[in-house]
Amino acid sequence: MKRGRCRIGIVVALLLGLVRPLMAQAPLWLVNERTTIRAISFRFVDTKSFEEDQLREQMVLRALSWWDRVKGWLPFVSPARYPFDPIELARDVVRLRRFYARNGFLHTEITYPASQLDTVRNQIHIVLSIREGPPLIIQDVGFFDPEGRYLVTTLDPGLQERWRRFRDQIAFRVGDRYTEARRVEIQDAVLNWFRDRGYAFARVRSDARIDSTVNTVDLRFVVDTGPRGYFSEIQIEGNRRVSDRALRRELPFKEGDLFSQRKVVEGQRQLFGLEILRVALADIPPQPRDSTVTVRYRVAESALRFLVLQGGFGRSEGLGAECAGRTATFWAMPARSR
Repeated sequence: MKRGRCRIGIVVALLLGLVRPLMAQAPLWLVNERTTIRAISFRFVDTKSFEEDQLREQMVLRALSWWDRVKGWLPFVSPARYPFDPIELARDVVRLRRFYARNGFLHTEITYPASQLDTVRNQIHIVLSIREGPPLIIQDVGFFDPEGRYLVTTLDPGLQERWRRFRDQIAFRVGDRYTEARRVEIQDAVLNWFRDRGYAFARVRSDARIDSTVNTVDLRFVVDTGPRGYFSEIQIEGNRRVSDRALRRELPFKEGDLFSQRKVVEGQRQLFGLEILRVALADIPPQPRDSTVTVRYRVAESALRFLVLQGGFGRSEGLGAECAGRTATFWAMPARSR
């Protein structure tokens, strides 16, 4: 008798194991406008290149968090509700495919037949099945000038070796997985490298030649350095109480120096660090693309709390005056003694 009951129990367990997956495969036709999302999870068929939190950030649909579940047990606290929208789920699948494409996976398959619906609570557990597929692999990387010549051969001899070291440090390696974010990052890094070395009007564009049949990418970066420039004029706008001369003294460069974007940004930080200024913005206004570079700083002054006026006379400096507020020191203009 015991042996017969045991066999019956095994058969029932097997039947339940078969029925439950079948019930979970196609529940979406039972959803309605009051259905809420209980959870969103992922199943990876072959490889897993991204964390689940990264994938959830690409989606519009949201599910209950652990804090939402805790609030559901608290008195006088209404638990959060996350309504389910099948159309938005389809859009989220498209968003996820685009995310994978931007990161080098052109053939990613995303489905959700294993999603489960609790008809008692009218809640759905969205289960996304992801097959990433083969990634795009970098086959070739090149840096060229606008005429198609290798960039290193057209640079000033004093920059060639430094450029080689920088290029080898930041560029894609052959065999790496291709991502659009990394391509843009390299493009920006190359632009900043040249602008820090005098090329104020440098331009960089990139071209990714993708062969989707064999999943390879050839990358070309075209660099138009333009002429090497020097600071020719420093414009300051928006200052009323503090003089242009006083603000220029705070800058890490002067007229006639070789242009450097890094120094322009450093000057903006130093001006912004002055207590008398609440805003300091640097830019390069529209101008001819030649060897002279005009830089502009637009500032806004802070309100003063009190003023202190000091004066004095010396044989070498002559008559001098200094006007200071709680927020800054303005200027000192010595007079020449005869």
